[in-house]
Amino acid sequence: MTISRTLLLAFLAMVVLPAAFIASLSFVASRQTLDNEIRTSLQQDAAALMQRLDTELFERVHDLWSWSQLEVMQDAGVGDVDKRLARLLAQVQKSYGRVYRKLLFVDRDGTVIAASGAADIGHQRPFDERKTTAIPLAGGVIQVARPIRLAADDAVVMPISTVVDNRFTGQPLGTLYALLDWQEVRALLGRVEARGPRPGSRFALLLDADNRTLAVSPAARRYGLEEDKALPISALSADDAAQEVAGLGSDGQDFLAGFARSKGYQSFPGLGWHVMVAEPASLAFAPVWQLLRWMIGLLLLTALAAALVARRIARRFSHPIEQLAGFTRHYAADRRLLPPPASGALEIRELNHAFAAMIERLEHSRAQLVQAGKLAAVGEMAAMLAHEVRTPLGILRSSAQVLGEDRALSAEGREMVDFILAESKRLNGLVTSLLECGRPREPDFQYIDLGALVLEVVDMLARKAAARRIDLHTDMPDSPAWLEADAEQCKQILMNLLLNAIQILPPEQCVTITLGKEGDHLVLRVSDTGPGIDDSDLPQLFEPFFTRRDGGIGLGLAIVQHIVDRHGGSIYVSNNPQGGACFTIRLPVQHEASLV
Repeated sequence: MTISRTLLLAFLAMVVLPAAFIASLSFVASRQTLDNEIRTSLQQDAAALMQRLDTELFERVHDLWSWSQLEVMQDAGVGDVDKRLARLLAQVQKSYGRVYRKLLFVDRDGTVIAASGAADIGHQRPFDERKTTAIPLAGGVIQVARPIRLAADDAVVMPISTVVDNRFTGQPLGTLYALLDWQEVRALLGRVEARGPRPGSRFALLLDADNRTLAVSPAARRYGLEEDKALPISALSADDAAQEVAGLGSDGQDFLAGFARSKGYQSFPGLGWHVMVAEPASLAFAPVWQLLRWMIGLLLLTALAAALVARRIARRFSHPIEQLAGFTRHYAADRRLLPPPASGALEIRELNHAFAAMIERLEHSRAQLVQAGKLAAVGEMAAMLAHEVRTPLGILRSSAQVLGEDRALSAEGREMVDFILAESKRLNGLVTSLLECGRPREPDFQYIDLGALVLEVVDMLARKAAARRIDLHTDMPDSPAWLEADAEQCKQILMNLLLNAIQILPPEQCVTITLGKEGDHLVLRVSDTGPGIDDSDLPQLFEPFFTRRDGGIGLGLAIVQHIVDRHGGSIYVSNNPQGGACFTIRLPVQHEASLV
């Protein structure tokens, strides 16, 4: 896996995972809060509705009991009920509006002898007596029956009745019935429907003790819930508490429901009924699911933004490293030390420069090893030449010297002897150079004034330079330029550089030697005004036996570089823009070994 992809994944993980975790916690907390609020709301609605129903039933029971105690009820015993009692029942029904469907007075045979509607008088009671619940009151009992449907007008009513006794004999005169219009109860249940998340999503049910529906609000019918039907649930909460109800309705939805059991009102003990207020879970939690969708969308946008930012940041880090890898590949392929990449963060740039410096040092070390190998070969060859050449060369030189002392030698013979002596001297110098190049001695580090040493070498070569009409100029600092180095080897460096310049330059040219200090290094420059050096010759200028000068053996600059390396310095050669070559030598003021 690449660094860019690793950084991208890491950044995405750092941004997206915490965001997803926070979003998950927010969603769970929001859902739990909403669930608690919905359950509380459902429970409060159910309790308020049950209390309202208990109050209504108490009022109806109390009304019926009050009517049964009126004096006019005694008219049922004298056969004049179709007048005064009937008018009373009609006026009562009218005054209560739609609360009562019918008010009836039925004798002991089940015949209606007085009614709020004249059409009912003389007929049998228009409903069958069902199981009733007795409500004891002070002085009597009220019977409350389950809701029934009247066949005559298809209306649902709940009969409430009480027996009216003769005040003189104590015998029953008949039964007073109040048929409560069940539509009023349905309307009361329907009031909770406006409190849901959407109009009509919340509904209410009135249940008996067996969980059969006594009344349903209009919205409940949309879910397939009808009256006088058993709910498809095994049991409801024994306490007044909201709970989840699964599989309720025709489509098997899940609902959140609040329950409230009848607790009665004042002297009215209640009928053992309970109310359920419910709404579909899908609608109840619609806001939190909408919130989740918004969170997912925001999370995706966050992930996209994080990916773009992470890609840019990863690119900022990986691109310089890729450049560094390319820099390494190019160097491994063609050994060309290109400029290191300079982009990226500060640490990456420092790494690039440090890596380039390391490659440069390795390349320099490799060049030194190659140079050392070549010098070692020269040393072996020099040792062999010294053994094979110097002995016969010494004999030849001694013989020539003896022969030159012969006075009888002709002028031509003496000239030949001089040739022998000169060439033997040259051969001896060549062997000496080979030995110095192949087996240089270790530097003897002492503090020296490099400026004074430069002036000394210039004085030594002034006559030779003047003979070739070469001017030697120096630019030395005013104060001593102290350097920890080997004085003789430093002289050899200067001698080789200046002799090369004197021998190569044409007449009327100039050689300038400058000395300065840069940080903890002394910088010595030897520049001339000659033709310069071909660019193709610069890479191999310090290799042994490379020379462009007639009669040269190509060891001088190799020896110079070797000495400079032994001193922990560096040497560079370049061509001046104005013409001529320039050798730059950087030597540390204090030798590395003396710092330990």
